[in-house]
Parts: sequence; C-alpha cells; structure tokens
Amino acid sequence: MTKGNKVALSSLGAGDRVVAFYRGAADQKAIQATSLVVRTKADLALIADKEREDWQKRGTSGTVAAIDPAAKTLTIKAGQRSVAIEPSEKAEFLRYAPDSAKFSDAKPGSFAEIKVGDQVRVLGDRSGDGAGIKAEKIVSGTFRQLAATITSVNTAAGEIVIKDLATKKTVTVRVVPDTAMKKLPETTATMLARRYGPVAG
Repeated sequence: MTKGNKVALSSLGAGDRVVAFYRGAADQKAIQATSLVVRTKADLALIADKEREDWQKRGTSGTVAAIDPAAKTLTIKAGQRSVAIEPSEKAEFLRYAPDSAKFSDAKPGSFAEIKVGDQVRVLGDRSGDGAGIKAEKIVSGTFRQLAATITSVNTAAGEIVIKDLATKKTVTVRVVPDTAMKKLPETTATMLARRYGPVAG
C-alpha cells in the first residue's frame, strides 16, 4: 500500500476492483472504510492482456497421458509430442468449472485432482529440447467428446440436436457466446469419417 498513489473518490467507476479495510463486524451492510486499495477497470484489462500474451508465448495445451504421484509430475500429449511437466514449488493449480470451459471461471485445484485423459493448459518455460516444461500454472479439466451427426438446428434458441455415433442416442447441445466453433480441414474430416464409419439411418 505504501507504493500506491492516492486517488479521489470521484475517479472511481463501475467495474473497478477494490479491497476495503474497515473496523467492525464482518456482516455489516454499511461499513466505514479506513482505506481502499483500488485496481481500476483499465488496470485490470491491461493485466488481462499481459497474461493473455504470456499464455500465447509460454503456454502449452494437451491431454494428460501419464501421472507420477510420487514425483508429482505429468506427461501430456501435445499434438504428436509427449511433454514432461514438472510443477515448480510455487505452481498454481486450477480446475475448470463443471459447467464452463472458460479460463476465467476456473477454480483453485490441486495436483491430486488431475486425471489421465484430462485436458490441461500449462504455463511455464520449456527446456532447451522442448521435451519438458517447468510449470508455473496448470489448469486442468475433464471434458467429454462426442462424435455425432446433426439432426436439427434451432438458431433462435442456440441449440443443436445431435445423434451420438457411439450410443445412437439424441443429445441437445447448447451454443453460448463463448462457444468456439471451427470447421475441420477436409483431410481431418475424412480421417474422422473413416474412424467412425458410416452412420446408419
């Protein structure tokens, strides 16, 4: 706090983040603050941009292929490569929320929660040969994957009805503003079609 600059109340706005110090009971509805530590909306946006840039430069995504609980290390499959993940002593573990794949919705987690098959994002410096990462932050989560055929689309409701190729059951998929949708290259689509075979009517 001694390094901060003094600000006036009139300079605060909606979206700014504050930590208020006060005396009194924790359940008070109105408090008299002795001091406020402020992070403006613009400051928060700048921090988010820097963090996003850092993830783009030093981030790696993949699927957990193996776990060594004793050594507290992971092996992930990133594309065609296997990468050894060694968490640093101060590594931060996060877990994706059950109903969201957004990084901002991730909750504090632990190494013990990570399972083989989980999707992970790792932030850290790679070794010289690129085969290992000293992880500063690990975000993990379990996501289902469905290979399916679309049977109907409701654009107004943001819903797609699909037929699961494995179970032959009908599933309704909700599409929200944060949903990422990508069209596969023709070669990838052909490979997947061969893997799952023709769909019976």
